[in-house]
Amino acid sequence: MKTLVVILQYNTHELTDSLYNTLKPYEENIYDLIVLDNGSEEGKVSKYATYALEENGYYGGGLNAALGLFIESPQYDSVMVLN
Repeated sequence: MKTLVVILQYNTHELTDSLYNTLKPYEENIYDLIVLDNGSEEGKVSKYATYALEENGYYGGGLNAALGLFIESPQYDSVMVLN
């Protein structure tokens, strides 16, 4: 089984892209890395955004969306949300 690692992002595309580039080489068979954009303004969305919310749900809304992705994906046995 694998861990789902979700980077929750809002208007911080430079930092998010840097974090993604740091973690991606270690992904292998241990975890899957995705970026969930929490309704960022146009031009501030990470180029690695896998999922995007239409509006900012603040931390709680983004966390609920990340947990929803985890629940809907039976291949994962754990989740880590990075904010």
